[in-house]
Amino acid sequence: MRVLLTGATGFIGRHLIPVLQAAGHEVTGAGRQPARPPGADIGWITWDMASGAPPPLPEVDAVMHLAQANARLPDGALEIHTLATTAALHLLEHARRCGAERFVLASTGNVYGFSDRPFVESDPQRPSGLYASAKCYAENLVESFQPFLRTAILRLFGPYGPGQTARLIPDIIARVRESRPVVLKGGGQPRLTPIFITDVCELFTRSLSIGTDAKVNLAGDEHAGLREIAEIAGSIMGITPALQISDEPGCGDLTGDNRAMKALFGDLPLVPLREGIRRAIEG
Repeated sequence: MRVLLTGATGFIGRHLIPVLQAAGHEVTGAGRQPARPPGADIGWITWDMASGAPPPLPEVDAVMHLAQANARLPDGALEIHTLATTAALHLLEHARRCGAERFVLASTGNVYGFSDRPFVESDPQRPSGLYASAKCYAENLVESFQPFLRTAILRLFGPYGPGQTARLIPDIIARVRESRPVVLKGGGQPRLTPIFITDVCELFTRSLSIGTDAKVNLAGDEHAGLREIAEIAGSIMGITPALQISDEPGCGDLTGDNRAMKALFGDLPLVPLREGIRRAIEG
C-alpha cells in the first residue's frame, strides 16, 4: 500500500516507518519539520497541521493519523484541538477523494477516563481534559466516514519504549536512575497496562489489512502501578527506588482489556513488561 503517515517524526512514527516498509508498504510522511526523520527513506510533505489546510497531498491507499501537538495547556489548547480534529477531517476528506482503502487513527485510552477495572471497547467515553475530549471528537469524525472507507480507531494504553520522552514510564526510569523520589498517590495510581513499541508498530501495520471497521484497545497483558514500574526499573539498574508515599488521593487507574485486540489481530506474543523496561533503559 501507499501510506500517508502523519506524526512520522514522533515516538511511534519513527519506530513504525521501518516496520511498514518491511511489510512492503510505500510511506510518505507528513509533519511541520521541513526534513524527514533521520535515516528514513520515505517521501515527505511539510505541513504545519496547526495552521490550516494541507498542501497538495499524494494519492494513497491508506492514511495513518498519528500526529499530536507537543503543547501544554492552557496556551496550547487550540493547537491540541486542531491537530486532533481539524487535521483529521482534512485527512479523512483526502482519503475519501483519492479512493483510499483505509484510515487509521491513533487514539487513546484516556477517552474512557479512569476506573478501578480494565476498560472494554463498549464502555462509554468519559474524557478528562482537552486532549482526551479532542480524541473523542476525532473518533466521531472517523466513524462518520465509514460509509466511504474502512476505518480503524486504535486506543493506546501506555505505549513505551526506547527513545520516548516526557511520558510516565521514561519519567519513572529517569527518577530511579537519578535517585529522585517517585511519588505514590492513591497507593501508586494510576495502574496501567503498558504496551511496548514493537508490539504497537506490529498492530498498526496489521490494521491496514483487516477487512472490517474497528475500534479497539491496544494494551499490554500486565497491570502495573508506579511502584511496580519503579521497582522493575530499579532491579534492572541495580538501584533501590526512592519511593515517597503521599496521602493525596490518586486519579484512578487507566487499564485496557485487550481481548478484542487479540481476537481482531490474531496471535501476537506481547513483550513482557520487565523486558520492555529493560530495552527502554538500554535505549
